[in-house]
Amino acid sequence: MVSECALPGADGGARPHAAKHVVNDASQEKIPPYQLADYLSTDCTDIWLLKGPSTDNNPLYWLRAIDCADRLLPVQSRNEARALEDGSWQNTFKRGILLADAKITPLERRDMVTRLDALSAQIPAQVRPLYQLWRDGQALQLQLAEERQRYSKLQQASDSELDTLRQQHQHLQAQLDLTTRQAGESD
Repeated sequence: MVSECALPGADGGARPHAAKHVVNDASQEKIPPYQLADYLSTDCTDIWLLKGPSTDNNPLYWLRAIDCADRLLPVQSRNEARALEDGSWQNTFKRGILLADAKITPLERRDMVTRLDALSAQIPAQVRPLYQLWRDGQALQLQLAEERQRYSKLQQASDSELDTLRQQHQHLQAQLDLTTRQAGESD
């Protein structure tokens, strides 16, 4: 049996197509009776223009947005992000998705995550798991940046210690050579 119903305001044509669920009688109770629009066929240039509850509450929309953002050059991502108004969780999340792979600094990433965290209570339950996965990825990026910075500092300290040891070795070698020469001359 095929169950199909469309979201309000979602019609055929240029709109994303609705996914169909195939269910049998035994599992019919477990599958929700509603459908989500699938944005896989939506062009990436159009994805950022879509607005409204049918897109905002649809995790498939946000997955497509992440996919499209991954395809942009950093400069394109920054331009798209600048065009978004700040304030709503939707635009803040879109901005975060766009900037996530735009070669931003750890400080910019931390600021972006903090702004979105402040609005996270407004994120609908059906989008929250996807948001949490995305946020966890951002947290891992921040952790990686911190580890790289810590490694860099350790490397600098290690290099400095090696330079000091080389200088001490050269000084001691020079003293040994001098002492050996003086001992050879006195014989």
